[in-house]
Amino acid sequence: MLATLPWVVVRPVASRERLRSTSMVVVLVIGLVGWRSTSEWGDVRTVAFGDVSTVATLASDPESFGRGTRVVLSIEGRRFEAVVYGSIAAGVSGLKRGESVRVEGRTREVREERRRRSQVRHIVGEIEVESFSDPAGGPRRRSRALERSANDVRDVMSRGAGAMNDDDSALFAGLVYGDDSDQSEDMVERFRASGLAHLTAVSGQNVGYLLAVIAPMTRRRGRWTRMSVTLGALVWFAVLTRVEPSVVRASGMAAVSAVALAIGWRPRAVGVLSLCVIIFLFVDPFLAWSVGWWLSAAGTFGLVMGTPAIHRVLRGSNSRRRRLADWMAPTIAAQLGVLPVSVAVFGWPSALALPANLLAAPVAGLVMLVGIPAAMVAGSFPALSEPSMFLPSLAVRWVDAVARVAANLEPPPFLNVVVTSMVPFALVLMERRNRHRCANLG
Repeated sequence: MLATLPWVVVRPVASRERLRSTSMVVVLVIGLVGWRSTSEWGDVRTVAFGDVSTVATLASDPESFGRGTRVVLSIEGRRFEAVVYGSIAAGVSGLKRGESVRVEGRTREVREERRRRSQVRHIVGEIEVESFSDPAGGPRRRSRALERSANDVRDVMSRGAGAMNDDDSALFAGLVYGDDSDQSEDMVERFRASGLAHLTAVSGQNVGYLLAVIAPMTRRRGRWTRMSVTLGALVWFAVLTRVEPSVVRASGMAAVSAVALAIGWRPRAVGVLSLCVIIFLFVDPFLAWSVGWWLSAAGTFGLVMGTPAIHRVLRGSNSRRRRLADWMAPTIAAQLGVLPVSVAVFGWPSALALPANLLAAPVAGLVMLVGIPAAMVAGSFPALSEPSMFLPSLAVRWVDAVARVAANLEPPPFLNVVVTSMVPFALVLMERRNRHRCANLG
């Protein structure tokens, strides 16, 4: 009794010290992110407008906008959005992110109704373009080697995907490297309605396959070499996929894990996610206004925290159900993770979203796994394009067919609410049944 008394006294003291330290860290993080946010808002709101005649860098790929072309230009480190038509659009439509163009025009403030949405994308104004022309040395003269290599790979993969029909090629680009610019409005709508839109946003699955590809090349290297190669590959892949919020989160988590492995730290997955969210919100506080960022973070939180428990519930005491649990648990966990964000922003997801994801996500993973090497071969050797793209083409059509069927069935809204709400309750009931069965066996 007396021997346990010191532990009884010390434990509450240690708990209070840990709580105090954690509280101080949380307050410090909130303060730093708040300071960075204030700084960023001040930066996007203090801009001088007027005539410009300079060389600008494309901060985005040109994309169709009605009858015109929309592009974001970086001028002296500040981003301006332009919508151009006719011959002026022809001067920029063939360019890519990171390349340069000489622009003549006049900058102005974004219209009030669009100002905040533009500012959180770091767009500080609009530019009325009078002319575009090639700068001295050509559009690529200012682009960095990293961007040039990423653009070259995208070009090769785009040529390889040309062996498919237009819809399949557009979906392939979305699944493999997150380029949805060529997707038709019908395709975008059916993937949203079916709950499969996230498949066309590059995420952890794509990054995982990238790391699997480079793993054999780094296995026999020293830890610092492995870390450097991994970080370099992640940065390059982020540029290839246009630094979308989902790929920032996925690459960030992989980068934190690579550094942790090199220094001998073994953090839990939820700790890696938390650190990644804190770091990137400090670097870019405007991510807090990105729905894609929160969907990606919430889905990952669901995977990390929910997959083991759901897997255990689905498996129960029957080891024969392990493969079924392996198939279903990650999808259910991710869907439950994104549910609060999805409901708050888009409303209740389709009742068919879960079965559609169970049918489409594994096949989409196959496209991601074989898509890059297959498209690279097809784009580099045209004679091999059809056989190289045969398997990816079948897989892409399956994913599109699942989305089409799920979107066409379109359950009524009340059924969406009921079915989606029943999933967590069903898991709880299954867990209770499993516990009761184990108690009876005992």
